[in-house]
Amino acid sequence: MRRVAFVSLFLVACGGGAAPVAPANDDTLEAHVRAHDDEGLRRALAALDSKTESERLRGLRATLEYDPVKLAASLDALAARFSRAADAEEKSAAAWALVHAGDVRAASAALALYDAGTLSRATKLDGSSAYDAVMFARLLSAATVPSEERATRRNVIMNALSLADKATRPLLARALAEDDASDGATLVAAAESLDARADFVTIEHLFQRVRALADPRAADALARYASHAMHPHFRTEAALRLAELGDLRAAPHLAWRLGEDPQALYDASDPNLIAHRRTDAERIACARMLAELATMHPEARAELREMTDAPLAAWYHERPHANAMRLLVALESPRAVSELKAWADPSTPIPGASDQSFPEAFAVAQSALRYLGKTRDASAFAILRKQLARKPAAFDASALTSGAQAKGAVAGMVYRALAYGAAEGFSELGDPKAVPLLTKIADDAKQDDQARVVACAAASYLSDAKARGEIVSQLRATATDRRRETWRGCWLAGLVQRPNAVVDAPLVALIAPKVDPESRHLAARLLGQGGLAAQERDKLLALTNVRPFVHDATLAILFGGDADSIAKALSAYESKDEAPEREAAPIEPLRQLYAQSVPVLTEDLFDSGALARIARLAVAARDVTVRGQKQEWVLQSLAYQLRQSGELAGPGVGDAGPHSLTRVRLRAKLVADAKGQDAKKRDDALTLLWLLGERATLQALGATAKLAEPSP
Repeated sequence: MRRVAFVSLFLVACGGGAAPVAPANDDTLEAHVRAHDDEGLRRALAALDSKTESERLRGLRATLEYDPVKLAASLDALAARFSRAADAEEKSAAAWALVHAGDVRAASAALALYDAGTLSRATKLDGSSAYDAVMFARLLSAATVPSEERATRRNVIMNALSLADKATRPLLARALAEDDASDGATLVAAAESLDARADFVTIEHLFQRVRALADPRAADALARYASHAMHPHFRTEAALRLAELGDLRAAPHLAWRLGEDPQALYDASDPNLIAHRRTDAERIACARMLAELATMHPEARAELREMTDAPLAAWYHERPHANAMRLLVALESPRAVSELKAWADPSTPIPGASDQSFPEAFAVAQSALRYLGKTRDASAFAILRKQLARKPAAFDASALTSGAQAKGAVAGMVYRALAYGAAEGFSELGDPKAVPLLTKIADDAKQDDQARVVACAAASYLSDAKARGEIVSQLRATATDRRRETWRGCWLAGLVQRPNAVVDAPLVALIAPKVDPESRHLAARLLGQGGLAAQERDKLLALTNVRPFVHDATLAILFGGDADSIAKALSAYESKDEAPEREAAPIEPLRQLYAQSVPVLTEDLFDSGALARIARLAVAARDVTVRGQKQEWVLQSLAYQLRQSGELAGPGVGDAGPHSLTRVRLRAKLVADAKGQDAKKRDDALTLLWLLGERATLQALGATAKLAEPSP
């Protein structure tokens, strides 16, 4: 009989034969459990109701020998035994039985026992340890636990991550990444415990979460990871995430990556690296972040120049990318001006009427013109002036799709690139002598529309009060001229680059009958962004009672008013008791207009205090009730638009042209203000960090009051 039982067990172990059965002469619970038969499970469950604790423990331990699928119908019995457990040993045995059975409802109770140190003492029938770190972590990865237990949950998952098999590791890592309470250092430590090749996708997911968190407390962990990383892609990832925190320890790694050709660096046989071999996106991002570091740490420019000089030169000689130019300027490289001049003024001839391809040299020239201006070198003016006016006066670049100009379409694209780049370059150069040149382009109906808009923005940015006043006067004089709508829109959009509340104040006259809606919207945005004096505020409040103008007037007040005027403006959307027959205007158009009008992040928007003011007013609007509802949409819309403006295309991106402020630099400015002695700046900084969803930064600053407020 023993020989038959042995052969049966051997066959099952090898994947063949019938399921084992308990030997006929051995009718004990243990024998049935070893056979994994139904009788063994029945007896184990029956033992749970025994009056003897040792028998109940025996039954609980016996259930551990069965597959979780087979235990599915027994979860209630195990849970009942847990709730009636006599002591810690029985409680731990019952909790572990539930963990083994995969009952996520037991997660919280099991965590409490884990914290008490008793769960790990659970044993099997043969007396060996039953505790399995990976099994417990897998259960916790699918469970929701109270906030006070989440730190313990993370620790359990972290400890199990390196022990788990290939199929389980992504589940555990994803649980860590999706836990809102996970800090950046924990996620980096999790990445460090994984195999870069076998767990590539999992580590990539962790680093994406690290980027989203932007946790200053992760800096040391990222620096350590980058220094020890064997995989070039993840060394780069760690360095980029570290640079986004403004940490100079990222620089050597970014400089190294700048000198590496992706075709030579990455293994063609690794499917995870195919995309990275095909593009130069990593070097582009590294150049951008090195430029950010040089801007934030001017004291380190000489050191940064020394480590990046050779790899940067080797890279941009292949093809000068805009971020290579940005880095040259940020480093104040002695080669910057000469290189940028050569790129900005190529010897390539303008394409003829029959040419069909756009010359690469002019694509490079557009970016080079902007960054040549950013050098602030006096010799840049001549080249910018030449390229701004390169288009012949008779050439109509505004109608490239018409039959008359179809043959010259490529030439028109070249003229557009040169005018666009030169206008941005003049804006960066900061020389007011360029204003008449830019105004001529802006007023030229035969120029490309995009080039005109950029010229308007540059001229507006550089104009002194007198020149700006002349533009404002012209806008008022032509406010109702339908033939000049495009011109008017161009200048209003340009003036908003750097509002001047005093000079711009007369533009309140544009919120009037016969003025086209787009001009009214732009004027309202400009007035609000610049801030409203009492006189303009009162005029706009009066206009909220005129239905055709209520949205524009309220928009200006939401951006530039005060708490009292906001409450009064929003009350216009309530039906009045004295005129119940007159229906109030719907508020939805205002919501759309506000979302479309949130300004782009720029240095001036921050430095002038306008960004902080707009945030304070959005908070104030939250306390206003219209039609029985709090106006929280203002704060929500502002938060959404600001977050989007800093997350355009990649690490540190958010550049929207000259003088724009990236999310990385904005965060650094806000942290500096939050740590400063100016109480008003500190409060404004914490509010903006909260609006931007920078919870990890707030945690690092110890801003418990802001963290207690729900994120908008």
